[in-house]
Amino acid sequence: MAWKAAWILSILLLVNTGGLGVYNGVTELSDARTLLQQSVTLGVLVYGVLGLAAAAMLGARRPAAVWLAAGWAVVVTYVASTAALAYAGDDATLGGAIAGGIAPDLRASPVPLSREAFSHIVRDGALVSRGMPQFSELTDDQLESLRHFFRLKARNDLAAQNAHAATPGVAAH
Repeated sequence: MAWKAAWILSILLLVNTGGLGVYNGVTELSDARTLLQQSVTLGVLVYGVLGLAAAAMLGARRPAAVWLAAGWAVVVTYVASTAALAYAGDDATLGGAIAGGIAPDLRASPVPLSREAFSHIVRDGALVSRGMPQFSELTDDQLESLRHFFRLKARNDLAAQNAHAATPGVAAH
């Protein structure tokens, strides 16, 4: 019974996102202004087609459903991650970029350990070509505060991991 419910829910999800993806991809393509926005809109169209095809194959119980659904999931992830930067314009934030999976999480990076490297990447935009937004408007004090924030977050994350690992009966990740 649980397998059948999961099967039906999967088909409904794929049909719903597939139908919306095809509709939105076709109707919104002319609204995309930048190359990144165009890639997002085309991605919406592609996940629409993949979703409908995966739903049809899943309904027919064909093995191709697995590959189509996997492709659908990859494109949905790309669209969700990229849309935040493609449409945010000047309002794009570092937190939004990290949450969307586009920019690197500087908490887990050695970059904040070096004032020069941090400034080069965050303010000068050294990694713009790899998806890291540039924040040239930051003052020296703001940049230093942000750098210390990332260092503090990294230390807190490490302390939490160590505390979790030291807790009896709790498996380390």
